[in-house]
Formats: sequence, structure tokens, C-alpha cells
Amino acid sequence: MTEARCVCGRLLARWDHCGCLEIKCPKCGKIMRFKGGQRR
Repeated sequence: MTEARCVCGRLLARWDHCGCLEIKCPKCGKIMRFKGGQRR
């Protein structure tokens, strides 16, 4: 399971499959882009 967090620390989404994701953070308004399925 991968978590997508904004730079401000707000958890935006979780996913367990591969795919690209682009979310606008409701807290600070920044648009964050993520590549799903990547683990650190």
C-alpha cells in the first residue's frame, strides 16, 4: 500500500495498484503528482 502525502503533510490518497495520480491538496491547494505502486 502506497500513501500519497502533500508536502504540507496532509494524507491525500492510498492505493495498492500501479497507476499515475494527480491530486489537488484540499489543505494547501498544491497539486501533487504521484506514480502509484512505487515503494521506497
